[in-house]
Amino acid sequence: MVDITFSAAIFIGGPTRPEITSKSVTSLNNQTYSSLQKILVNGSGYSLSIINSLGLNLAGWEIVNFPVDTFVRSEVFSLHRWPGQAALRISTGNFFFTMNDDDFLELDFFERMAILFRKYPHAVTGIGLPASYFHESKQIVHRKSRENDWRTRPECESGLDLIKKHLSGKYPFYNPNPGFQFVSKTDLVRDVADTFFSTGGFPEDSFVQVAMRGDTVFDKDAIMYWGRHKGQEHFDKTYDHYWYGIYRRMFDTYINVNSEIASRFLLNPAELQKYLKNYHRKYLVSITLDCISLQLHLGARFRRTKFYNPYAAKSSGMKFPWILHLSSLLRNPLFVIQNIYLRLRDSINYTRYGTAVSRNFD
Repeated sequence: MVDITFSAAIFIGGPTRPEITSKSVTSLNNQTYSSLQKILVNGSGYSLSIINSLGLNLAGWEIVNFPVDTFVRSEVFSLHRWPGQAALRISTGNFFFTMNDDDFLELDFFERMAILFRKYPHAVTGIGLPASYFHESKQIVHRKSRENDWRTRPECESGLDLIKKHLSGKYPFYNPNPGFQFVSKTDLVRDVADTFFSTGGFPEDSFVQVAMRGDTVFDKDAIMYWGRHKGQEHFDKTYDHYWYGIYRRMFDTYINVNSEIASRFLLNPAELQKYLKNYHRKYLVSITLDCISLQLHLGARFRRTKFYNPYAAKSSGMKFPWILHLSSLLRNPLFVIQNIYLRLRDSINYTRYGTAVSRNFD
């Protein structure tokens, strides 16, 4: 029987938060599966003395310390790029996993993953079921009833089918990764390491590069707790990222990178490349319309994405880039018509029935 070993890395970035980070570290320290390499990457620029002062039990951990903050504001996912590369470089497990320091895992998470990888030796990625954990209130919010496709998805399926389901928009909550890295076969991550972390630490897109090359497994009882709390770093990153159109360049990168990977590893890459392009164009249109509707004060019912106080972005003194956003719409007229129809339909339904509407991009 093949030995299944894991490398799990926690990324610290931004302000230190000992009461939150300690929960993340403890969840790895107390895993019931023993073949686990634990890595802590300090990408915040704080000295190790501050990290050590948190009083965490880091005996046996691999520690990587960056002397400078690895986050570049103009690149929303840069917080994970260099920490991810560093963790991958020293990983010894045959499966690789990363998470932020405000997230944590159920204690049998890796044991359940090991069972699946032994049962399905062709699997190259695996994931559990996420629940939102609100640190201030200690409240756990499990996936809602409308997201039950998470609970009914097969234990094992083709990674390519997983990607198509997600990108097609027909399975809006078949999200491959709400907040967490997949458990991914380390050798395959290394094979595409130059691009795996360059397109973002969260593999809604970068996971494609590994998942397409084998089966993917899922355990609805391998619970992953996605941390939510005040002062989360990504809140203020979101302003500039969307408001000033930085997402456009990122989406173009996603398409180009994953199309190239598909060409390398698939016999018929054209179908997947079409899925990738259509998915990102739809998303591009939706985000662009959100930004414009905010600028024109069209009201929350016409928006399909929740923004965290996006007007704070105007404090930098930059003007709203009308030409940039309008050009995004002109490039994708059919998706614009479809998206406006969905917004108007949802707004009418909300007014008529007083019910919340699904905010997906199908």
